[in-house]
Amino acid sequence: MSGVKSTLQCALVFLLFLGGIFLTPLNNPAGATGAANNVRTTEPVMIYLWHHDPYANGLCDDCPGLIKIYPDDNPGNLFEYPFYLRSGYYTATLFGPAGTKITLFGNINYKTDRGYLVLIKTDDDPIEVDDLEGFSPNQWVEVPHRKDVSGGYKVYYSPHEFFKEQISSLKWENLFAVFTSPVPAN
Repeated sequence: MSGVKSTLQCALVFLLFLGGIFLTPLNNPAGATGAANNVRTTEPVMIYLWHHDPYANGLCDDCPGLIKIYPDDNPGNLFEYPFYLRSGYYTATLFGPAGTKITLFGNINYKTDRGYLVLIKTDDDPIEVDDLEGFSPNQWVEVPHRKDVSGGYKVYYSPHEFFKEQISSLKWENLFAVFTSPVPAN
């Protein structure tokens, strides 16, 4: 009987171990709800910058390059990342709780002279931004939650020609502070 009990204990420990790896802990505020499939995801706060190159012909024809950036990284120059020097444009997917903020800059070192885009999540679902230039310029725009497509967010876009092709730096803002100025602090 003790062998069965020991085997059951080992199986329980193993299941708890797997659960800890694959499931978001209940006390993890960085977990987000997946918009596309309405399930809780284990993705932490981060942004995916997808680089789409219309001239790249890989196995999937139009294979986008992926750059993952976490809040502990505020790259002042994206030149070191893969795909940066290829032709094409960027799209973005932002993960994190409501209040997550990030600014994308069209110039290195957080300079605003080549445009910038401020994103603030308004709910816990990931947001998808397929056109980084598709917003009214120089004003706050609220994009509502779109079921099975994207979470809700606020955006401020300061335009510049070819902005979505030249994202060169990005900066995470204080994740839970109220953002009042459209111009990011340098």
